[in-house]
Amino acid sequence: MKRIVWSAEMKSGVPQIDEQQKKLAGIVNQLAMAKEEGVDQEELSPIIRDFSEHLKDYFACEVRMFERYSPKNAPKHDEQRKIELADINSFRDRHKRGEEITEESVDYLHDWLVQHVLVADKSAADLMKSRGAK
Repeated sequence: MKRIVWSAEMKSGVPQIDEQQKKLAGIVNQLAMAKEEGVDQEELSPIIRDFSEHLKDYFACEVRMFERYSPKNAPKHDEQRKIELADINSFRDRHKRGEEITEESVDYLHDWLVQHVLVADKSAADLMKSRGAK
């Protein structure tokens, strides 16, 4: 299964964002390791819950930063994050209903997070830094 290896390329240059992204990457890696070790589906629940809760907090932080550094873009950004959060929460909810967490599901979380960090957050951080974010 895929792992996220945090690298300089992934850094946004905004420490608050970087720390939260590293935490999310660690949780995805923890889920991948648990799947590889054959951990029971029920034992995956706390990991999935941690990811979902941290993502919610992270997105709320992003929204606050957009409101401060790019208020014109904040509503569009907030709407996109709500869609992404609903998608991730559906993953969590399917697990709660007893659906198996597959390797493909974990790889999806990996790919989504890497794409989010390298594209969406990188460009957002560049905009925020140009307006004084540190």
